[in-house]
Amino acid sequence: MTREQKQYILGAKLVAYGLLSWAFLYLTLYKNKGLLFIVLTAASLLIWGILVALNSFLVEKKSILYSSFALSLLGFFIFFRGTEIGLGEIRLGFYYFIVILAIFFALILYRRGVIYEKETKTKINFFWCFKKRLALVFTLICFLIALAYYFSPFLLTNNTHTEIKLPQKMFNILLKPLTGLIESRLPLYRPEMTVDEMLTMFSLSETGLLTPEESPEIYRIIQSKGLSVTTADLDKLLEDPEINNLIYEEIKERTKKLSQTERLKQRKEYSEKLGIDIEGNETLNVLLYKLANSQLNNISTKYKRYIPITLAVGLFFVLRLLSLFLVPLIALISWLIIKALILVKFVRVSVKKIDMECIEL
Repeated sequence: MTREQKQYILGAKLVAYGLLSWAFLYLTLYKNKGLLFIVLTAASLLIWGILVALNSFLVEKKSILYSSFALSLLGFFIFFRGTEIGLGEIRLGFYYFIVILAIFFALILYRRGVIYEKETKTKINFFWCFKKRLALVFTLICFLIALAYYFSPFLLTNNTHTEIKLPQKMFNILLKPLTGLIESRLPLYRPEMTVDEMLTMFSLSETGLLTPEESPEIYRIIQSKGLSVTTADLDKLLEDPEINNLIYEEIKERTKKLSQTERLKQRKEYSEKLGIDIEGNETLNVLLYKLANSQLNNISTKYKRYIPITLAVGLFFVLRLLSLFLVPLIALISWLIIKALILVKFVRVSVKKIDMECIEL
């Protein structure tokens, strides 16, 4: 395989992973895909960054290198055009193009920095060589992602009177760390528990959890363990996995036995307190999602217009923080790959004599 063929292969891989990155990002932001596509977007951007580093170091022909940079960036327009929110392709495309042009020039600066390290150092520090100026490239990519999020259909930035809806799958991901707190407050909580079942649980907690007449089997098991069925002993009762499961099954059965009138009465009471519609068969995650959207849309119109920009700016800083770990990781992996390529003789190490101009007395 000739040197030029190797350069074309590296350039083609850079373009391919650039397209993959934008495709996964589009599915995450515009099609509300879940955690899997967030991970795929991050992984493809990581590989793209590694290929940027390797191409900048190994590809000597500027025509191949710069065209692969350009094509991998312009692939963004295949997926992001602005028609989804009605802003118009030309106007929104112009905003995107300005940022992409800035990324392209940042890539050229990065490549020049890599070549400077490669050609002027007597011994190349690969890690520093790959890391230097790469942070600027990924800062601009973070900005581009935040811009795409700002113009996504979920924020509807072109119409402040339209109801704002958070992406539900992303909301569920953000809610996961709170699961432990919810379980500590509600020992009988299960992720699959419906709102009707939770309302039954609250009702039982207020009126007395269990009675011998209504739940003789559970009452017998509790007494056999030397425990008392009182609200004072509720936490102690629920620490026992067997009793916890039995009481949960009891709540499910009692919910099924409730008449439609009783269910509607329960839902109406809490619906008025929370200010949202409660269907009863939704889970707590769905209820909290409705509540979050309701609170967002209850903000006065004067401040509501600032919500999208606030969320986009917040996303930018989160991504920028993550890039602080991503850039050194890219440099480290690129260094390891170079070492591996040297071992398999895909690339070779050569020593060149450099004539230097010196001035001395």
